[in-house]
Amino acid sequence: MKIAIAISLLGLSAGIVQAGIILDDSASSLQAVSSSQFSFSGFDATGSDKLVVTVAAEGNGGNRTVDWIQYNGVALTEAVNYVNTAGYQSVALFYLDNPTSAGDVVVDWSGMVNGVGIGVYALSGTAAGHEAANAVDGSSVSLTTLSDNAFVASVFVANGGTDPNADSPLTQLYGAPGSTDIGSADSAAGYVLDAGVAGAGSYSFSGFSGSRPTSGAVSFAAIPEPATLGLLGVCGGAMLFIRRRCRS
Repeated sequence: MKIAIAISLLGLSAGIVQAGIILDDSASSLQAVSSSQFSFSGFDATGSDKLVVTVAAEGNGGNRTVDWIQYNGVALTEAVNYVNTAGYQSVALFYLDNPTSAGDVVVDWSGMVNGVGIGVYALSGTAAGHEAANAVDGSSVSLTTLSDNAFVASVFVANGGTDPNADSPLTQLYGAPGSTDIGSADSAAGYVLDAGVAGAGSYSFSGFSGSRPTSGAVSFAAIPEPATLGLLGVCGGAMLFIRRRCRS
């Protein structure tokens, strides 16, 4: 009897349920200007537990990586910071846990870039940090989520050509048929609010004809539901009680 109860409780504790992540707000900005720093003004992530920033750029006179990104003066954490192996085209994905009041998103590069595409997301219900990230030469990036119901953000850039768009399962943040122009390059970005069961996935972009296609993606885990955490506590207490009874 005691063994049966123990097995039953273990089965309950193993069934951890992930709560859904909420997209509180999102915005984007594309600028075809040469600069080594870019500001996105007035984004409000107040009340959210994560800020995610995606960046697409083309180096002006050389390869450029992002030096840093700040929100309201606070530095974000790097998940992806990648330049195409053929040069110039670059993507970056950064995030900040527990952002405070509204403020400006400021991106600084190692040198001049010829235009930039920025995507910004405010999320609630995310666990701290990020769980997986990847960047590649090409228009499709693979990513293996480590938990159910993860949020995925992806970004793409190519040198010139026709306008790109985000493919399913991505929900497009920006891209064709809207503006994709960032100087002599074009960009698109998208997200998946709920990536479903943990495992391998592919996030792609199409419609472009430009050279040096580059894409990146990052995923964020959902916080386990409070009811599940309470159940784990009950199960733990019950297991301790059973163990003590077995010894007596």
